[in-house]
Amino acid sequence: MSSTNDGTVNDSQKPMTFHRCTQRIVPRRSLTVADWSLVARVAAMQIATTVIVRIVPLRVVRTVAARFARVMRVGAPLEDAKVVWAIEATGRRIGRLNTCLVQAVVAEAMLSSSVRSIRFTIGVKRVADGSLRAHAWVASENGVLIGATSEDYVRLVELSGTSA
Repeated sequence: MSSTNDGTVNDSQKPMTFHRCTQRIVPRRSLTVADWSLVARVAAMQIATTVIVRIVPLRVVRTVAARFARVMRVGAPLEDAKVVWAIEATGRRIGRLNTCLVQAVVAEAMLSSSVRSIRFTIGVKRVADGSLRAHAWVASENGVLIGATSEDYVRLVELSGTSA
């Protein structure tokens, strides 16, 4: 950031954040209160899910996450792109604790509704050294919302809806 002689910051030099879902760069200051609220809710869900996924079976994790998301819903339904952006943005800051499984559970919980079907999938693929690599992703009727493309993985489990 550069500053002028009077100590003010040049607007063109403000820190920028890459907004992956809409493929545009937005100044960090342009995030709305609703954006910050969404980021806070998603971060809380990701941290809670990170802990819970290590303690209880996946079925219970998905149910608890769906209930938690229902409690945290505020206002109008959220856009897919905004939720995915928030999950990826908070996930980068959580670091190694954030896994594809945690992201998929949070995405499913936040994006599920009675209006449309969301599919939670776990798949595997064989990598160059011969070992298996597992991955989780969430898809809707329009394609993969978060996670890798499903073409690279053999589906082991595909679940629709939660029992919340």
